[in-house]
Amino acid sequence: PTAAGAAICRFPMAARRVLIATSSAPSREVAHAICDGLRQPEALGEAIPLLLRRLYAWLWSGFRHQVQAWLDEFSAHNTLVSLLSVVEPSGRAAGYWACHVIGRAAHEHTRNAQLLAAAGAVAGVCALVERHPRDSEVHSAGATALSYLALDERVLTSLAASGAVGRLLR
Repeated sequence: PTAAGAAICRFPMAARRVLIATSSAPSREVAHAICDGLRQPEALGEAIPLLLRRLYAWLWSGFRHQVQAWLDEFSAHNTLVSLLSVVEPSGRAAGYWACHVIGRAAHEHTRNAQLLAAAGAVAGVCALVERHPRDSEVHSAGATALSYLALDERVLTSLAASGAVGRLLR
């Protein structure tokens, strides 16, 4: 087996099932399996970043609009925001990739942007950055997520009023 295959074997069974399902092109069923899996981060452990990376890649692909719609359909907003505060073993990586997925899910998708903001994405991103004060990659991912969220006028107004920019720049 490859190194990746060997690593997958170490993951809990729930994580393995979801990771195997994500080896195909994006589909509603696979996206649903990922979202369902991410609702139970304690069962996925170190597999969380791999699933988030898969969503992120799809959100940069020609399937972006479909994946954004699926995230909305599956009400993944609270789940994605909760992943900003996952603790070890994958805490930092989960938060980093959650920022990327949150940003791309919100990009040019008003409903996702507003529901992610309502789920606490702004405060979650700020808290993640504050937990990793010397991690420039986490800071960049957080700033990028907030910039995508801020493309929505309603989110921008609440973001500006929240003091998030000041928290992020500390």
